Order: sequence, then C-alpha cells, then structure tokens
Amino acid sequence: MQKILFLIASFIFLVSLNSIVLGQEYYDAFGFKVSPDLEMEQTPSFYFQVEDTPRGEYVSSKPVFSKDLDSILIEQLYRLTQLKFTSKDYKLSSEEYNSYLYELYRERLDSIYVLYKPINDFQLKLSLEIMLQTNVAIEVYNYLNYHVLYTRGEFELLPDTVIGKNLEKWLGFSSKLVFMNPQYSRLLSKKVEYNANYYYQNLREDEKSVEKFEEYKLNFIDSVFNDVDRMIAMYNHLKNQRMNYTTDFSTSYSRIEKFCAGINMGNSNFFDIYLKRWFEKFEKIKPGSNAPNFTLLNQLGDSVSLDDYKGKLVAITFWGTWCGPCLESVPKYEKTFEKFSKDSIVFLNIALESDSTKLERWKKTIEEMGYRGDHLIAFKQFNNPELLFYLLIAAPSYTVIGRDGQILEPRFIPFYDERAIKRLKELLEQ
Repeated sequence: MQKILFLIASFIFLVSLNSIVLGQEYYDAFGFKVSPDLEMEQTPSFYFQVEDTPRGEYVSSKPVFSKDLDSILIEQLYRLTQLKFTSKDYKLSSEEYNSYLYELYRERLDSIYVLYKPINDFQLKLSLEIMLQTNVAIEVYNYLNYHVLYTRGEFELLPDTVIGKNLEKWLGFSSKLVFMNPQYSRLLSKKVEYNANYYYQNLREDEKSVEKFEEYKLNFIDSVFNDVDRMIAMYNHLKNQRMNYTTDFSTSYSRIEKFCAGINMGNSNFFDIYLKRWFEKFEKIKPGSNAPNFTLLNQLGDSVSLDDYKGKLVAITFWGTWCGPCLESVPKYEKTFEKFSKDSIVFLNIALESDSTKLERWKKTIEEMGYRGDHLIAFKQFNNPELLFYLLIAAPSYTVIGRDGQILEPRFIPFYDERAIKRLKELLEQ
C-alpha cells in the first residue's frame, strides 16, 4: 500500500511528562476508558506517515496540545489513521517553540482586535490556552465521527450527553470571551455534526433524507445552545456545503432574522457589532431579496449580465470542469431540459474556473458533453468578485431567480431531481 509522508508545518516540542497519566486525565474528562495497550511516545520532534485508507483517501493527523505545551495523542485516533511517526532533526527548545507559537498567534489576534483594543500578554496567554484546550475537544469529536466511517457502521455513535456536560465543565470559559476564536467555532460545528449523525443513525432507512438531517441540525442549534453559541453555530451551519442540497433553505433565514433581532446593539460594543456583521451577508441573498447582479463572459467573449434575463425564470447551476460530480450530472439534466420551453425558463450554467488558461478547456467540455443551456465563465472560482454575494462554497450549487429578479431559492437541490422539476413548474405557474 502506497504511503504518503505528511510534514507537519509546526515543529512540535514534547516536554518530558508522565504522558500516560496526562492521557488518562483527558479521557476521564469525556467519560472514555483508555485502552490497556495505550502507548504515549515522546520525541523532540516528528513527522507523520499515513497509509492509504480503505476509502482511497489520505488522512493526515497531528497531536493535540494542552496546558504548558504538553502534547498527547488520542489513542483511538492513532489506531484509526494507522499513524506512524519517526524522529527527525527538527528540534526546538521549549522556549524557542513557545516564542514561535506566541508570535504567530499574536499576529492573528492583533488583526482581529485592531478595532477593539490591543491585546495584552494576559489575553494572549488565555486565548492561546483556550485554543489548545479546544483542539483536544475537537479531536475527540473527530474520532467519534470518523470511527463510524472507518468501521463501516460496525461502531455506533454514543449519546453526547456525558461528553457535552464534561466538555463544558472541563473547558470552563465563556463563549462570549472566545467567540472570535476559530477553534471554538470549529468545536461547535463538531458538536452539531456529531449529534446530527447520532440522530441520523437511529432513523429507519426509509426515513433518512438530507432534509431531515439538516432540519435536525437547526432544531439542535435552536434548543441546545445559548444565544452566543447559537449565533456562531447557525453561521457555521449556513456555510456548510450540505446546505447546497436542501429544499427548505428559507427556514434558516427566518431563524437568522429572529436571532439577529435579539442581539443587543444598544451599547454598540465590539462583540455585538462584529456578530451582526457576520449575518448581514446572508441578508443579501435571502428568499425575496433582489438578486445581486453580475456580469461575466460567454463562449463568444461577450459580456452577459443577470439583469439581461429579467422577465424569465433563471435556474443557475454553478459548476466547474474540474468538478467530478458536476461533470457526472450533465447527462442527467437532459430530462429536465426536455420538460421546459426555452421561452419560459433559462438554464444558466456558470463555470467556476481558476483563470483564463482554462477558457479553451471550458469551451471544449461544453461542446463534447453537449451541455445545453446558456453558459458563462467566472475566473477565480469561488472568489470571483462578481459572485461573492452568492456565498458559494461548493460545486455544484444551484440557485433560482424569479422573473422580477428576486431570489426564489438561494440554494436548491439538483435540477434533475424530480422534486426540483416539480418546484420549477410551480414557480412558472405563479
């Protein structure tokens, strides 16, 4: 089996500690039992060698940190990814590593706090400690989720009740203090993902659907988290690419509006202002809002704008010649094209390509695949300035614009889906 070497970007210094005791402490916090054959290796620095997994993907892993730059390896994660490590000559003393890490983290925090106030050493140390602690918790959730994947269903997820309670007691910090910490945001996402997977595995096969999975996430976020965590978790939820394939995206927007209305802006403090800005971008593409106009090039090199299609229903597919699922879907659209008149609806296919060097490949792909509809190309992929307001994070993605230029479906299921065809017919009758 072919092996890939993953060099860890940060060279890791492991202090000499009783790592078995340290490992037991963290396992106890989450209600786990440590395997009798658990071995905590200690070395000044190392890189990782990870084997090809059964699913044909390569998985890299790294240690998680705790207080005082101690480092532990979660034993289940070690076994899961077939992790192997080898001593190397990249050696930093604890003081050097400490200085290196603090400098990197200070730069990040200073950029976040620039509108607020300069961060002092105490805040830096506290925030760094929170980041390191949170990494441990994230790895626990990672293990629980991936263990199901790698055992192909032989292992069932456990209820999160014990994990969640222990997590809150162990971390022991206010979410309002750390809401801008990216690690804390990731942790909330992992918690939501884990609980949704636990719910989903207990459904009957005929009950399982993307819609139910996403609806459970919304209900979980709404009922479990406090106000601050709820806002962060909802923001993460909307960024999740699975939301590209739900038929009820508008439900998320109604909940967002409710959350935003509850934010106290009276004191104009940095926390509330920053949180409000998070959600303003979603307001621009909620159902019923005017679709942000864009102008892109077609195959002939002519500029075409969304406004040019006013008066017609516009079904937009964001795809790419580099995207396997996108190319696989092209033949499936034929049945959809056959059911609609060109005079009533426009199927607008926007290719998200890296740069102009992909222009000829784009044209050739359209021709060879017989890809029907109108075609435009957007360079810089998801970062194309003309499309930023659409908050694209995955391809294929689908959007429906009404005859009056208003957004009807910010995110939608594939247009070849029978439910999508039914919905498009309903929109044409309105």
